[in-house]
Amino acid sequence: MKKALKMATLLLCAAAMMTNCNTAENKMAQFEKKAAEFKATLDPSNKIIAERIDTVVQKVFYLVPDPEGSDPNPIKNIEMHDYATNGALNILPLPISENIGDELSYAKLAKELGTEFNCFNLQYRDSELIGDRLFVLIHTECTFDTETALLYYIDVRDNSLHYVAECDAAKFDKTNGTIEINQQLLKQAGEDLDLNYSLSASLSDEEYAANRKEKEETGKQMVEKWMEENVEE
Repeated sequence: MKKALKMATLLLCAAAMMTNCNTAENKMAQFEKKAAEFKATLDPSNKIIAERIDTVVQKVFYLVPDPEGSDPNPIKNIEMHDYATNGALNILPLPISENIGDELSYAKLAKELGTEFNCFNLQYRDSELIGDRLFVLIHTECTFDTETALLYYIDVRDNSLHYVAECDAAKFDKTNGTIEINQQLLKQAGEDLDLNYSLSASLSDEEYAANRKEKEETGKQMVEKWMEENVEE
């Protein structure tokens, strides 16, 4: 009798597992169908930079081009579409001149992150999805009449935006979870003085902030040394 009850219990468990498996597979199939239908509505200019469909995240991220912008790859924003909720969200903050209501602006973000940037004329440079983080390099002009590029990551679970570094180029190593950073220190002087370093793709916001402060000081020291060696008195 006990043996029969044990066998019945095992069969019920197996049936429950198969039901759950089939349910999960059906959900994934539904998301895949929604994804195909939604992507068919996108304009060819809406370049998809990341898509993830699993039990945690069912989203796509794509570029919203700026037809009035300058080359290469001018964008107005990066948009997220959620296949599970059909919700949409603009990820990047707006320039202060375009800030409406409580929408996130670069001015607000700058204050929160301790930077001085109010950015416009955005250009998409590169991106890479590493784990739950979609890293995006955006070239921009800023209010103090310079050009730079800002590296962010988007947490694909909650769509939050996180500032990583100011740089001129970033090379992503998805396998090792690292980013190779290049920052040009003497742009206006036209000299080749670069700060190069490797950055982990899994640091906290506090660690990224500490790294920015450290690299800012290192950059200042490099420039001061270059001036001492190259500028005549």
